[in-house]
Amino acid sequence: MKSIFEASPIIALFLCIAVGFAIGRIKIGKFQLGGIVGTLFAAIIIGQIGVEVDDNVKTIAFALFIYSLGYVSGPQFFNSLGRSTLNQVHLAIFSAIVVFVTVWGLAQIFGLDKGTAAGLLAGATTESASVGTAGEAIGSLDLDDSKIEELRANIGVTYAVTYLFGFTLVVFFVSLVAPKMMGVNLAEAATAYEGELGEIGETFEPGQEEGLRDVVARVHEVTREDVAGLTVADFEEQRDHTVTIQQLIRRGRNREVTPDLALAMGDRVALLGRRDPVVEAGELLGAETANLRGMGFIGETRDVVLTNKEVVGATLQQLDKLIDPDLRRGVHITKLSRLEHAIDLRPRTRLQAGDVLTLYGPAEAVETAAAEVGYTMKRGDAVDYVYLGLGLIVGILIGMITINIAGSPVALHTGG
Repeated sequence: MKSIFEASPIIALFLCIAVGFAIGRIKIGKFQLGGIVGTLFAAIIIGQIGVEVDDNVKTIAFALFIYSLGYVSGPQFFNSLGRSTLNQVHLAIFSAIVVFVTVWGLAQIFGLDKGTAAGLLAGATTESASVGTAGEAIGSLDLDDSKIEELRANIGVTYAVTYLFGFTLVVFFVSLVAPKMMGVNLAEAATAYEGELGEIGETFEPGQEEGLRDVVARVHEVTREDVAGLTVADFEEQRDHTVTIQQLIRRGRNREVTPDLALAMGDRVALLGRRDPVVEAGELLGAETANLRGMGFIGETRDVVLTNKEVVGATLQQLDKLIDPDLRRGVHITKLSRLEHAIDLRPRTRLQAGDVLTLYGPAEAVETAAAEVGYTMKRGDAVDYVYLGLGLIVGILIGMITINIAGSPVALHTGG
């Protein structure tokens, strides 16, 4: 095995990933290590063979990791800065000071070398980025190559050993100790908060969705005299714009749907909206019909990144009022994700900059509504490689800037 690794060290890297994620899938009751911690342990074991991975590979992997981390969290971080987040800024500064003093104190008490201390800092605080930054900082010290490699190895080993304890203790403290210290019943508080956000339907496992779609289109024939004569604008306004008339067939001809178009007996009307409001609106018009002759419109699903400052901070309930009904006509939000995690669609869920809204509705209306919310994510283009390459170059250049503090060179290196 060692000869294979020596011939191609990159095999060891992918073996650590494969074995690590396999270990991470193992469940003992409700406990599961996860892929990251599993990979750390796999790397410790496989690393005992003595395989050396090229430093350039390590640098590239770290650069991609730190870039993607900043790219995902950066927009929301800067957009959230304000008076309401001052307490969190103070807490971050205080926490950084406490962590530094604690690790420095332990290093002095137990005589830890710089590599072990850096690994302790990274693992105990579960800050993976510290591993790469510390490794590059140690590489700039005036030490011989063997000593630098020894200190770097100590970073990885200490980080892997302490990461599990750091992760477990944080979860334990936040879920059990901190609520008791604050006199809060976490389960009751979570239930109350869910109630504040509003009702939600059933939740699903990954890959599952509601078989009976929430946003539906139905065709009804106008058979009620009390509805005949109402204009399209009046009818939709009575439904609070939750239901829209997308098409109207009169005497076999497709009529252009305009706000001032009045409904007439015998019209076949295509309604679009969420299921319950559409059913209620259809009952007011008349009987549902299977006669779709002359009807059909293109529906589109589009992912849109929220950037409109007027919308940021609004609730989903308020969003309908912030965007002109004529611009979002027939457009509905079907999904919401934040930092690649699905967020429940509750009426009082607040939107944040960088949220991804999945819109569904008539193609032209979706395009118009998307421009009012932010910008469209092109499906199939997962990475803009021009942006990625230039972003990495700028970050590396920033990391090359060195400042001397108390005679010691300080730089961000690849962490920039």
